[in-house]
Amino acid sequence: MALVKVSRPRMPNLVDDMFRSFFDEPMHSNSSTWRPAMDAKELETSYEIKFSMPGFKKDQIQVSFSNNTLSVKGEQTEEKEEKEEKGDYLYREIAYGRYERSLYLPENVDPNKVDASFTDGILSISIAKKEEALPKEIAVKVK
Repeated sequence: MALVKVSRPRMPNLVDDMFRSFFDEPMHSNSSTWRPAMDAKELETSYEIKFSMPGFKKDQIQVSFSNNTLSVKGEQTEEKEEKEEKGDYLYREIAYGRYERSLYLPENVDPNKVDASFTDGILSISIAKKEEALPKEIAVKVK
């Protein structure tokens, strides 16, 4: 009986490569630009967007809104220790560098009702919908 050597499938790496090329930036790297994870959802009266930005401080983050475009910028620098450590990293996954992302939002958002908060490494942004874009209940009349 002949033994057949079975190699490990490459599928997980293909999926990782596809997403890296789709976003054009690595999720974690030592490059100067990186992209934290983001969640966005539409509620009845607003859009809620959260960015995972662990290790950032509030003053390292800038949020702006103009022409229905939400922009989030941040920069996190690597802390240098006073004493010189000897040795090489065995594994390094913590990302440092600049971050910038812009999201185009629909015309139904109210640019005067944008709220941002930062708690425990999560940047939360709420953008209200315009009053005229909200669902309205219509009373049924009996004749």
